[in-house]
Amino acid sequence: TLSVTAEDLGKIHDKVTLSLSADGLPTTDMCSRRTDAYCLLKREVHEPPGSEPKFIPFYRTAVKEMCLKPKWPDISVSVQQLCRGDANRKIMIEVWDWNRVQAHEFIGACTTTLAELKVVFDSNVLMRMELVNDRNKRKRVRRRGFLYVNSVTIEPKYSFLDYIQGG
Repeated sequence: TLSVTAEDLGKIHDKVTLSLSADGLPTTDMCSRRTDAYCLLKREVHEPPGSEPKFIPFYRTAVKEMCLKPKWPDISVSVQQLCRGDANRKIMIEVWDWNRVQAHEFIGACTTTLAELKVVFDSNVLMRMELVNDRNKRKRVRRRGFLYVNSVTIEPKYSFLDYIQGG
């Protein structure tokens, strides 16, 4: 006999749409006095207790050229991509300055979780996070502007099992 088993991993297929913008970014391009900013979204990788947390990138936004107050196009990702279904897994959002010839310049980063984003979704309020750059050589933390989560929408994406269970 053939037996088939299935495991429902919860709502990992739900689609999360984020609307991000920034304000107060530093001028990184000396000629134009502007920034060519983009965001890099990373999720935490579970490591053994006591080790340094690691993040892997899973999404990069478009570059908003010559702008100190960028508003990026909406980001749509699955919960699977965002946090692997763990609402308390940290999500790091890094803001970078794009450069054509030189290496891209790190502006700052902030962290959040899907659980915190759900609060924004439920209350329909603006979420403001401070961008911090702690990567400089003198070990001095610098505040580099603010990142805003303007809106969050979470839409269910139904699986094959959902259709079967629905009748």
